[in-house]
Amino acid sequence: CSIARVNKCRITNVAGRGIMVTGSAGVIITNNELWGNEGDGTGPSPHASDEDIHILSDFTTNPGPPAVPIESREVIIENNLCLSNNHGGIYLVQIGASFRVNNNTVVSYLGNDPYNNGEASLSTNNQRKECITLAYDTDEFKPGEVQHECTCVGNTCRNSQWSAVYCNNNTSTAENPGGVKATITANQISNVCLEDGVGLSGWKRNGITLEAFRDFVVSSNMIDKIGQAAAGEDPHGGIQIATSWHRTPKDPPTNSGKRSYGVVTGNNISDVNGQGIKLANRINDLVVSNNVVTECTEEMLLLTPRSADSDSRFSSLTIQGNRFVS
Repeated sequence: CSIARVNKCRITNVAGRGIMVTGSAGVIITNNELWGNEGDGTGPSPHASDEDIHILSDFTTNPGPPAVPIESREVIIENNLCLSNNHGGIYLVQIGASFRVNNNTVVSYLGNDPYNNGEASLSTNNQRKECITLAYDTDEFKPGEVQHECTCVGNTCRNSQWSAVYCNNNTSTAENPGGVKATITANQISNVCLEDGVGLSGWKRNGITLEAFRDFVVSSNMIDKIGQAAAGEDPHGGIQIATSWHRTPKDPPTNSGKRSYGVVTGNNISDVNGQGIKLANRINDLVVSNNVVTECTEEMLLLTPRSADSDSRFSSLTIQGNRFVS
């Protein structure tokens, strides 16, 4: 469909997704209240399945071969309350371009009455994996298109087992070098990375995680109360940026693909059981400036290639004007 609006709805106690959009463009989702939607119980343990708001492209109408997806694109998600104790608050997976995820409150609450029940603020009572997933495996679209541009501005995120804001778009094909173009600004993030299990990719648990990007800005976010990872696991962190070089199948394994550019500036990170800002894997053309990082139990700024990646590198990296306070 195209040009649809979901506005001022109250959606509660759904054993599944609260709002789901598939293969649609021009959709506006605003001013809705969602809570008590705890999924159908089939999600990966210990996380409940399903999300309050779920957007994806349609891969079933034209399955091919070759598959021709109907993209979801030009979607606005603003001023919603996503208060369920489920897999995710807002989840964008295998989608197109031009998304605005702004001014939402994504906080996990217990039960079906957020106004009287408490928040799901502990690892033992929390089912929410990420608060907002901006991109997940977007690799189906044509060269020359505007690829997955999105804004994530002014959201309040609390109480998630993994990251508050997560981008995982590190697949690449001949048609798409991978990566997300994102502006992640002025979000309030607190009490996240509650997961303390073993063997569960601790490095993916941060206040903000960008697994792959092309051009991005992460600025003016307030991040605090990052939970402790299990002993022997990779530490959690305030912000992690990784994999800014993108290969295509035409490239030899040790050569780089397209360059990308990023800015991490003006963020305030505090009370971290782990590391403040983490930079890992093929970082280039990145500016880290004017951030304030305080009260970390481990490194406040860490540059490290992951040992499993044989093509790790740093280039054109500028770090200036930051304040680190123990």
